[in-house]
Amino acid sequence: MNQCIGILKVGVKKLFVRNHAGSINEIQPLCVLDFYVHESVQRGGHGIDLFEKMLQVEGVEPKKLAYDRPSPKLRGFLSKHYKLKNYVPQNNNYVVFDDYFTDSASSSSVMNTSSNDLPFKMRGDMAHQRKASDA
Repeated sequence: MNQCIGILKVGVKKLFVRNHAGSINEIQPLCVLDFYVHESVQRGGHGIDLFEKMLQVEGVEPKKLAYDRPSPKLRGFLSKHYKLKNYVPQNNNYVVFDDYFTDSASSSSVMNTSSNDLPFKMRGDMAHQRKASDA
């Protein structure tokens, strides 16, 4: 018997975010919409396994994600594992870390065009499961 012990939902969103200078940028990042690991198995490595698998599947770095209303636990997780700490609070409650805007060889995610010009990739929920015998 399999049992779901965590969930990670991601999707692309069009966001308007302020930087430290106060100017607004339009971005269309992959966003972490929901991330939860059941309390009974927290601090057992399942969260980092699930998060790392999502990063691998999506081909993205944690700094290039936006986070929808991250809890204090998620912010602590991101600080501990990925050194993501600094951000400008946004009116839309998304967190986009300052490191998002640093150059990366893989992508430039600041958009100057309409989102209609971009290809759409279907995304969905990723569930981390374990067999009952693993419990």
